[in-house]
Amino acid sequence: MIKKPIFETVLTKPTNIVNKKENIKFTTILQSLDTPGENGRIYPLILLEKQLEKQKEKIKNKMWYGELDHPNTDDSDRIYTVSLKETSHSIINYKINNNNVIGTIETLPTPNGEIVK
Repeated sequence: MIKKPIFETVLTKPTNIVNKKENIKFTTILQSLDTPGENGRIYPLILLEKQLEKQKEKIKNKMWYGELDHPNTDDSDRIYTVSLKETSHSIINYKINNNNVIGTIETLPTPNGEIVK
């Protein structure tokens, strides 16, 4: 059985954009809650609250990284593991608002971070 990622891309226009020479910070929807996402799956708030709680230490240390795209693989270990060579950004905070996980993203000085920037 293939595990499915907890978070997936939700394409929305970013807000609160702060454009610096070295990076860009912006706010965007990270995940919709209790409604079907782009892939048709529904992520209940109760499930995501538990997962988000586990990320607080990573956020505190600026170590909650993300990739430019989800890995295109059936390898469940790879789906759940961020490859450092593929990172593009870190999630520096989040809040739950109106059935969405809203996050502030900061691009990293990596090739994929430059693409996001």
